[in-house]
Amino acid sequence: MKNILFILSFFFFIFSLHAQVGFSKGNRFGYFAADFANVILDNDTLVVFGETRDSFAWRCSFIKMDTFGNILLHKRYEFGKYPDDFYADDGNSLIKTSDGGYALIGQRFDSNIGIFTKFKKNGDLSFTTYIPQADSFILSRFTKFVEFKNNFYLLCSRYRKKEKNRLYSIIKINEVGSIIWEKEMIWGTGEINSILSVDSNIVLAGFYYDKKAIFIRSIDTMGNTIKQIDKFQKYNVCQNFQRIPLGYTYTMLNFYPKNPNEPDPTTFYREFYLAGTDDSLNILWQKQVGFVSLNANQAKNICKVGKDEYLGLFRMCNTKGEGLLASLYPPDQYCGAFIQKFNSKGDMLWHRFDTLFWTRREIYLSENALVSAVGLPSGNIVCVGWSQKRFQPNTGVHSWILKLSKDGCLLEPVCGISATGENFDIQEFRAFPNPASSVFTVEWKVPNQSTWRLYLRDYSGRVVQQSEVAAGSLRHTLSVENLANGIYFYELRASNGKHIESGKIIIQ
Repeated sequence: MKNILFILSFFFFIFSLHAQVGFSKGNRFGYFAADFANVILDNDTLVVFGETRDSFAWRCSFIKMDTFGNILLHKRYEFGKYPDDFYADDGNSLIKTSDGGYALIGQRFDSNIGIFTKFKKNGDLSFTTYIPQADSFILSRFTKFVEFKNNFYLLCSRYRKKEKNRLYSIIKINEVGSIIWEKEMIWGTGEINSILSVDSNIVLAGFYYDKKAIFIRSIDTMGNTIKQIDKFQKYNVCQNFQRIPLGYTYTMLNFYPKNPNEPDPTTFYREFYLAGTDDSLNILWQKQVGFVSLNANQAKNICKVGKDEYLGLFRMCNTKGEGLLASLYPPDQYCGAFIQKFNSKGDMLWHRFDTLFWTRREIYLSENALVSAVGLPSGNIVCVGWSQKRFQPNTGVHSWILKLSKDGCLLEPVCGISATGENFDIQEFRAFPNPASSVFTVEWKVPNQSTWRLYLRDYSGRVVQQSEVAAGSLRHTLSVENLANGIYFYELRASNGKHIESGKIIIQ
């Protein structure tokens, strides 16, 4: 058993140590600090929002880049009413609007006032709307929003001073930034954490702390409740609701005291699950993800990246060398970005764990979080987030962008694929058998004749075989009987250098 754990530890350690250069990298964009909070795909352009910081001033950052990571446009904003104080929420707070522009929610950094900002397609500001602040509240912020029939419906979270509790409401804003109405949406000890556009309705989703139940509530354009469904759920926290073909998927957190015999335990173990339901919230499947650890684990987001493919984005931490995470990694202190890919049937397709900073004890704590992801037409995936070395001088916050193949391979440099092209008109690609023992064959169909090159790389990215494929050939076979057992990656390129297809193969 010890040998197995050692092999696993070494495997993940080597995987995490690969420098993330080229597209997959950390970047400060020339300022004291920067972090990415959101990403969407607009045709063939990645649109990224986040924050940049000079000294102690945080500003909103609007970035457009191509699908290879080249910066096309970068603007920063100082809002006239509250200059130098913008904080972008992680994940799901950026959308492309019906008029071709973009909309974003954020927060005034020093006074916790929610900000809703509309941008034109070229990045110019259209308008900025602030939450009206009442004396009875000490915190007001937007958490999620949707566009529905040319209006915006924003989920607002407020915290009361005297009652010391949280209030949730929906604020309707029209296309020019005027607030139409605000309506309270929850009572008791509940939490609304998701707002979705489903069919012809706006759907709110969340859970009750006291009843340990989840709910979905459909409302009309006036904020009136049309239908509500409650379902008992034994887990402590349910969030990050996402629509799937049969119903909904979301993350579940279960936490329990490290020592249940303590009268007032303050240290908790955290374990996460992904769940899938039908439209009535009946659970169809649930799967545990990530690692059981102490206190700091977080579920950041669920993003749709394919026709029936989703990424669960988590931050998994090991701050004291305890829990199941300690069996895979040495007892250093860090938080890594954990990705779980799955489909609506609950099949777990692959997972990976990444750290931009691999730390040692003297670093104290490294934080890594991926918070948003998009799928590219090629099947590749782009994830964005941030990474920070805490309590160390002159380290700052780095924006983190990661490009993966559809099989979870880090395209640069682990798979050895340099991004020279994203789209190619290829059809009916097959790679078989998989696993392979003696030969490995690829087949494809394309509308034109071209020459090709087929690469086979080991896990470190080293090319172990490469072949020229003559023009007109649509099938090629490699002999793999002399290769060691393990995971390899294949890549097919056109004669002009464009990346066509890549994937993972197991040789055994």
